[in-house]
Amino acid sequence: MTKFKIIYLKGNITLDNVKKFQKTISRLVFSNYNFIILNMEKTTFINKTGLEAIIKYAILARKRNKEIIITNIGNSLKEIFQTTAFFMVAKFFDSDKEAIEYLYQNNRVSKTK
Repeated sequence: MTKFKIIYLKGNITLDNVKKFQKTISRLVFSNYNFIILNMEKTTFINKTGLEAIIKYAILARKRNKEIIITNIGNSLKEIFQTTAFFMVAKFFDSDKEAIEYLYQNNRVSKTK
């Protein structure tokens, strides 16, 4: 059964807290979830260290036939992701609902009764 998990990130992703972020996302990449949705609505800033961590785990997820999806990013974060060509490694959606609809519409996950 294909499954997804939504993680709600809060605050900044920087050198100060990247280890905690990496531990969480690593656990999910090696779990039975096929899709990891990172909701970044409450993320206000991400530095190089945080960005590198997301890229590292997005690539690792792909190698494991999994996918990281990013939702609810603000304009300033969107600019950061665009300038780093991150859009080539992960899908972006304006909301969790849109991401989940994408998964259902493309038969990536099936609805359970």
